[in-house]
Amino acid sequence: MQKEHGLPKFNDHETRGYLCIDMHCHSRYSSDGIASVKAILKKASNLGIGVAITDHNTIVGSQEALELSGGRVVVIPGIEVTTKERKDLIIYFYSPGEMIDFYNDYIRKRRTRRVVNRTNLELKQMIEAARQYRVFIGAPHPHGLAYKNLYKYLKRKKRESIISSLDGIEGVNARLTRAGNLKAIDLAASFNKPIFGGSDAHSVARIGHVLTCSRARNYEEFLDNLAVGDSFIVGRKNQIYASLGENTASKSGFMDQFRQGLRKRKNRAA
Repeated sequence: MQKEHGLPKFNDHETRGYLCIDMHCHSRYSSDGIASVKAILKKASNLGIGVAITDHNTIVGSQEALELSGGRVVVIPGIEVTTKERKDLIIYFYSPGEMIDFYNDYIRKRRTRRVVNRTNLELKQMIEAARQYRVFIGAPHPHGLAYKNLYKYLKRKKRESIISSLDGIEGVNARLTRAGNLKAIDLAASFNKPIFGGSDAHSVARIGHVLTCSRARNYEEFLDNLAVGDSFIVGRKNQIYASLGENTASKSGFMDQFRQGLRKRKNRAA
């Protein structure tokens, strides 16, 4: 079996017992997506991976994927919500039913009709609403461009403490630069948060470019592992590697930087 930096290559992760999932992708139900759910599932099946269809402020794509997958592809129920401040949160649910309840109670009637689709809930309100359910709440592309840059906004408003209320940080996003991803990993280290990764694909071609992997039998166990950092990230496009937890590669440049940043913060706190 071929290895690179101790991590499984894309074509052998199944045989080594890992469940690898693209944690961030969009279907045609997102205002900026063009991929059909069937095409996404077919691509995921061909790659032997799972997916989380996290469309903008809608769960139609996630619901359709759960219905069509038939157990052949692992699908994590999820949504990417945009708050009143135009900042994004990504929410993964342990139960499809709770995802539907959350959407009906807090999103469906609160979406605006602006060019940039968002809700009228503020960041703190959105997090509080999601906490009524069993969820994993993450910050996608926290060092994204323009208004997508969550951290810059929180720092300017002196509201960095909101990061502490999240479960994780998207450390590797295939649409961002290496520098942007490294900043995201450093941010996770400074708040002692686990990282996850995804392609942020808006077309079928990019599905699977970044995967989050863990030894898990189902997506519920996968989310449990993710919450405690027992996972790692594999990226194909630029051979990006980042890791957390015991099943990791200590030689990874990203991992070295993550650990160094974490040690610095801990020493500073002490």
